[in-house]
Amino acid sequence: MKRLASAATVLGLGALVVACGNSEDDRTTAAATTPSTPSKACPRQAAADASYASRFEAAVSMSANKHVLRVTKDGRPLSGAAVCVNTAMVGMRSMRYSARGRELAPGRYEVGVKFAMQGTYRGNVVTTQDGREISIPVTVKVGSHDMKSGKGSGMDDTMKSHTTTSGDTMDTMTSDGR
Repeated sequence: MKRLASAATVLGLGALVVACGNSEDDRTTAAATTPSTPSKACPRQAAADASYASRFEAAVSMSANKHVLRVTKDGRPLSGAAVCVNTAMVGMRSMRYSARGRELAPGRYEVGVKFAMQGTYRGNVVTTQDGREISIPVTVKVGSHDMKSGKGSGMDDTMKSHTTTSGDTMDTMTSDGR
């Protein structure tokens, strides 16, 4: 009986050491492998509300450091709200951007972000007004540096979504609009 109690104690202590481990090392590893994180001030998720909408005022290019975002509620400019944009490149989750907006005029918010790669980004605009956080879906098509001529900008491409045989939604870029 004494042997059984000793064996149980040794096994219990061993299990405790394995379960607890060195938690500091675990946190360091998790932080090192996590893709870029959003700004601490930007919430990632909020309640959706179809009466809100957002879009970038002009074509978004890689050369611009700031972009103007229009935010509306029931089709009218949203004024006095806190606005934050969270985006991730389609197919490259490590290409994430998150930035707070600064109100320029009613419904117009300047967002300071420089996209490093051309392509399609999806995410949300989280707006906070009267203590309520609302998530507005957003798709950003980032073109190359030469936006005025339209050459190499990718702005003629059309985003198409389709469902694969496994049920996943995939995005396809085509230049003929099909």
